[in-house]
Amino acid sequence: MDTFLAGCRSGSSALVIEGEPGLGKTTLFEAALEAVPDGLTVLRVRCVEAECTLAYTGLADLLGERTHGILPTLAPPRRRALEVALLRADAGSDVVQPHVVGWAVRDVLGLLAAEGPVLLAIDDAQWLDSASARAVSFALRRLESIPVSLLATCREVGGLGVTSLGTGDERLLLGPLDRADAEAMVVERFGERLSRTRLAEVVAVAAGNPMYAIELAAAQLVPREPGAFADRLTLPLGLEELLVARLARLPAPATRPLAAVASLAAPTVAAVVAALGADARAGLDCGLDEGILQVREGRLWFTHPLLGMAAVTRLTPSLRRALHARLAACVSDDEERGRHLVLSADGPDATTAQAVAQAAELARARGAPGAAAELAEAAVRLTPPECGADLGRRRVAAAYHRVAAGDVSRGRAYMVAALADAPPGPVHVELSWRTAMLTHLDGDLGEAVRLLEAALAEAGDDPQLAADATRRLAGLYGWQGRVDDAVRCWRTALELARATGDLRGELETLGSYVTSAVLTDTIAPADLVRRVEELAAGLGPVSPFDDPRGTVAVVRLLTGDAAGAATAWERYYRHAVEHGDEISQVGAAGYLAPVHVATGNWQRARELAQEVSAAGHHFAVMRSFGMDRYAVALVEAHLGNVDAARTAALALVELAERRGLVPVLMQGRAVLGFLALSCGDARGAHLEFTAVLDRARQMGIREWGLMFPVYSELDALVELGQLDQAEALAEEIRCHGQAYERPLELAIAARGHAMACSPSAACSGGPSRNAPPGTHSCAPRRCSTNSVRSCGRPWRRPSWPGSAAGHRFPAG
Repeated sequence: MDTFLAGCRSGSSALVIEGEPGLGKTTLFEAALEAVPDGLTVLRVRCVEAECTLAYTGLADLLGERTHGILPTLAPPRRRALEVALLRADAGSDVVQPHVVGWAVRDVLGLLAAEGPVLLAIDDAQWLDSASARAVSFALRRLESIPVSLLATCREVGGLGVTSLGTGDERLLLGPLDRADAEAMVVERFGERLSRTRLAEVVAVAAGNPMYAIELAAAQLVPREPGAFADRLTLPLGLEELLVARLARLPAPATRPLAAVASLAAPTVAAVVAALGADARAGLDCGLDEGILQVREGRLWFTHPLLGMAAVTRLTPSLRRALHARLAACVSDDEERGRHLVLSADGPDATTAQAVAQAAELARARGAPGAAAELAEAAVRLTPPECGADLGRRRVAAAYHRVAAGDVSRGRAYMVAALADAPPGPVHVELSWRTAMLTHLDGDLGEAVRLLEAALAEAGDDPQLAADATRRLAGLYGWQGRVDDAVRCWRTALELARATGDLRGELETLGSYVTSAVLTDTIAPADLVRRVEELAAGLGPVSPFDDPRGTVAVVRLLTGDAAGAATAWERYYRHAVEHGDEISQVGAAGYLAPVHVATGNWQRARELAQEVSAAGHHFAVMRSFGMDRYAVALVEAHLGNVDAARTAALALVELAERRGLVPVLMQGRAVLGFLALSCGDARGAHLEFTAVLDRARQMGIREWGLMFPVYSELDALVELGQLDQAEALAEEIRCHGQAYERPLELAIAARGHAMACSPSAACSGGPSRNAPPGTHSCAPRRCSTNSVRSCGRPWRRPSWPGSAAGHRFPAG
């Protein structure tokens, strides 16, 4: 502990104290805070179970009043997000994104750390509400070298997401006290009041748990009822039962006030008295006198969190519901009121359901999807069956809140239930395509296509409904590898959007259409970029998700301008960062990683791949479509980390085959082929590349310069001595490059022809027509600056001179 505290002054570190209840985590935590060296700013919070479902309560306690002077200095979007999260401003009509709150917290901590090192101290972090945990974790991951440290206690070993700065963090697992230390502790607390026999029994039963030993010893000193056996150890079932027994010895008027303290988000004497009446003050005084409660900065706290659990446990279910009904009538925060209403309900009620649904929307607006999901689900349960329309809307809300909180399967279940009860018509069509998209995200692409095809048929002549369904169906066809069907649907969706004057729908369709359109030569890239920019200018400011720079970047990449694509994606990435939109940010990182591989910027590519991989733990979309595994596979392959790359690529292939994601399967097999070629297995590489290129031809893909396996397949064919096939492939690429003015393809084709036909090219690496298959007439031909180190040997990717100078070709 001394080493950790000393390290807090010189940099960033993290220490997590873990262990089961009663082992002394909080005692060690408090001792550490008392020993904090001068010059260290401490931000502390004790988390309690009653508050773990209330969004941002932990963050509000952690930051306290320190934000008042700092908030005005933050960028306006971040300042507003934090003010809304901390209930210092109304949410209004704009929903706060959780990661904008995270960036704001990061800025606050950075500004505090500029004045001196900061220590975040979180006791019982397993009860930190999910919104606060996400914001703090987000901030900690982005503090880099800023001197902010973390001290936390946690009951669940290894289960705390917030307690990691990424590097240098340590975990201290508390175990039981040995027998001698446990006996010494009890004697120090109670003196010689217990006999040696009884002391030994207490220590044996406590099994090294300090709190259990103390409470068990205290129970032995309570006067016994007449007739009780004096030689029998008074033994409740466990620690919680001991604490309940301790509270039972308090006067009866203390029961409800203590339970109220345990149930309120920010309990004060005034709040408890307002809910229960003036008589509650006497019960609170009793709790304070007996060391059950303490007051810190005007707020009531239990001296140990387990005492709060025991206080609630003592109430019967009916008394507990009555208490929450009283608290619901007194609290001012609508979200907390919704929680108390849920806990006070004894069955469906339309009025209660409406209030809880409103509380869910408030939590959503504050950027707390987990809290919103729990409240929305409660609103569904509390809605009477006869309120069918309300029930449908609340199921849809619960579905999207659950998905936003990371539970796609649960969200899909709510959407399916809403669809099942919807009558035929526009609402049913809309719910059909919404259910389809969640079904796709949940891993069932075939069922998603079936739902969307049914929605399109039901939409009939309604142009808006048809456009919504057609645009999304095109995307799913693309995932199935049905490019012709996808292009047909996108063209229809464009016609419908233009016919109805839906400019935003047209922009969204073009953005989705871009990859298939360019790869299949069904739209001129310059025309597409021009129309996208016209639409974006007419629509005004857009969110990062709709930022046209993403579409422009894709077009530049697909037409061989890797440097231009990198510049455009970096701008898109910065736009997402500035707006706190982490999903768009990570999506941009997923595109940028292969682009920077293509331009040879290895360090940046690896940073982005690590960011995408980390995001896979938080965002279902990253896991569902393999973005995290592909980024890792691609970058590690080019850095020569063969085992890591192969593991990620095989996982990608398994995901694609299981879910029927054809483009993802092609990505995975391309990386495996690249690895095989780099390790000297030309035949294995040829098998992988052939499978990918055959599928590309079936899909109608003609942009060979962007079909990443094509140039490596030329290498494999030459190395295998299949020179006629190599020449035929090079000619196919040349014809397309000449027809569509693709310098990159012309360069690829020129090199392929040279390797297959020219003796001088053979001397730069390729075999001549007279050389036996698999042999070389001179030095190894791989001579690019892109190295892959495999099995301790450098293998180099091919490079193209002349018009292709500056291009380096990735495996994906």
